[in-house]
Amino acid sequence: MNFYRADAALTDLLRIHLPDALFRHIEPHLDRLGAGASIRCAATREGCCCRAW
Repeated sequence: MNFYRADAALTDLLRIHLPDALFRHIEPHLDRLGAGASIRCAATREGCCCRAW
C-alpha cells in the first residue's frame, strides 16, 4: 500500500493550492515517501504501536 496514492484528498488539495510546476516536481517524492511509509509500517507491524492493524 502506498499511503500517498491512497489519500486522494491530499492529492486534490495539493493540486488546488500548489502551482502546477511545483506539484509536478514534488509528486514523485511524495509517491516514494508514501511507498516507504508502507514498508516501514509493515516492518514494525509486530511492534507494540502497530498491533491493532
